[in-house]
Amino acid sequence: MAAETGKLKNEDRLFREALVEFAARSYETASINEILKRAAVSKGSFYHHFEDKLHLYLEILDRVSGIQAEFAQQRFQEIRPVGRLDFFILLKVQGRLILDFADAHPLEAAFLRNVRSEPSALQENIAKRYSIEGIEYYSHMIEQAIARGELRKDVPIEVMGRLINHVMINLQDFALPKSNFLGMRDEAAITAQLDYLLSLLRSGMRR
Repeated sequence: MAAETGKLKNEDRLFREALVEFAARSYETASINEILKRAAVSKGSFYHHFEDKLHLYLEILDRVSGIQAEFAQQRFQEIRPVGRLDFFILLKVQGRLILDFADAHPLEAAFLRNVRSEPSALQENIAKRYSIEGIEYYSHMIEQAIARGELRKDVPIEVMGRLINHVMINLQDFALPKSNFLGMRDEAAITAQLDYLLSLLRSGMRR
């Protein structure tokens, strides 16, 4: 039976608690019972409006993707680079957007980080509805960069795609300086750290 689309009591609270749960745990280990308990929503009401956990998960993803898209559009206008956008400039812009989004929306960023780390079966389900940066996304970027003569051809595209995907998923661990974890956001240090990281990638991947 299809889920009802009307307004659910405590809906905003349900979505908030679901975001908290999915940001802290993988899809498989996230608990619907815990979400419903914290949101004060009965199982009957929940299943009257949602088919299952995946339905709720995708609804959260839809909302978070909207927040991210709006943020990225506004932030890109502020940091828009001039000149030709080669592979590593595009990667730097994406990296900066990821770091800035994590600073402005930490809970949503943690959720998206988990989404990108989910097993391939769930990723495929997600990809039917959303464009989430992942191995295929970066592999496509790499193919285009190779065609433009920007990257070396002797390294398998899948290897480079997996490397970039891993770096971008864990970008906060790689690129944020220690001061940032102590509550002091140092913009110059963040830019320098990101440049160092991209320099390492560039030295191994550039043609």
